Amino acid sequence: MQALLLTLSLLLTFTAQGSGQQVKLDFNHDPKTQNYGQAQLDLPFAIDAIVLPKHIKWQQILALYVGDKAPSRASYPSIAGSYTLHQGNLLFTPRFAPVPDQSYTLVFNAKVLAKLLPGQDKLAKASYQLTRYVAPVKFAKTTKVLRILPLTATVPQNVLRFYLHFSAPMSFDNPYHYLSILDEQDQVVENAFVEFSEGLWDRQRKRLTVFIHPGRIKRGVGPNVKQGMVFQPGHNYSLKLDKDFKDFRGVELSADFYKDIKVSAPVFEKIDPGSWQLGLPKSNSLQALEIIPERALDSALALRMITVIDAATQTEIQGSMAFDEQGIKLRFRPAQRWQAGSYQLSIEQRLEDLAGNTLGWAFDSETPINSQTGEVVEHLVPFKLDHSD
Repeated sequence: MQALLLTLSLLLTFTAQGSGQQVKLDFNHDPKTQNYGQAQLDLPFAIDAIVLPKHIKWQQILALYVGDKAPSRASYPSIAGSYTLHQGNLLFTPRFAPVPDQSYTLVFNAKVLAKLLPGQDKLAKASYQLTRYVAPVKFAKTTKVLRILPLTATVPQNVLRFYLHFSAPMSFDNPYHYLSILDEQDQVVENAFVEFSEGLWDRQRKRLTVFIHPGRIKRGVGPNVKQGMVFQPGHNYSLKLDKDFKDFRGVELSADFYKDIKVSAPVFEKIDPGSWQLGLPKSNSLQALEIIPERALDSALALRMITVIDAATQTEIQGSMAFDEQGIKLRFRPAQRWQAGSYQLSIEQRLEDLAGNTLGWAFDSETPINSQTGEVVEHLVPFKLDHSD
């Protein structure tokens, strides 16, 4: 029933000294818009029209905090996000959307900005606050775990990642308080994950990336020597997520969720695109190009790092890439009909299999190639479509 709570106006205005103009702080409070949760600072002058230092710490000028008021300590961390200048105004976009029924305080530190200005009489106060904004509550169905990747029936002993997809944004609780690996006797495998206090989420907080502890995967490394691998070949495990884990509304999941994990032998070799098989479509059709790697790939990376190129123009063919139900074969469906001609399958060297091996290096035993330069190296697999009869 309650869509929005405010104890003060969403827009606070202050008259700047001697100018008759206003300082404005504002929130985008409409959850239906793309920039929901964005904060804006509107000054009596255009910020981008002033010569400012190249490396400004914008969070010292405009900061968004959780709670009903600004923190008393300057060192208290503000909400993470990005800053942009638009039409003379300063915009702050939080990394994650506001949590429903959570209050926020926006603080503009005019004193810090004034030090960077030619004249310091344009701002009447040392600081301004918009407090308190309470994010709207959405009433929806109970949040569920949609799927956990990889989809393959078995994973190698040295599997590196799992991806948990949720039907709605999740809370800021530490997800590792609710995650566990269970063996065949339903006993918890201790120290299975490398833990990040708030988890590794996408921007919408609907996909959680979970890493199996790399120190237990790499042979000869301390945790591996002392504790051994997390998984053993030929055995079955479960990845369990407790229903106590809450979504963005503070509501628990519909039920405990389990993913069965069957473990096969480890994989220590680089990916070899030369051994991939291609199922070619007919020209003048919308048939899918089938791509069959020698083993299962990291799904999130594969969908981003494998593209189809027109060899003649070196332009990317537009279309959609997806995995099959077994999580190994990929299918690329073009947006336009295939034309007879030469094509290339472009594969970034950083692409990984389930064990973190890439085209350029083996996760367990080698040093990453181009790790310092950040250069993106691609491997090209040529194929040709002839005219169909």
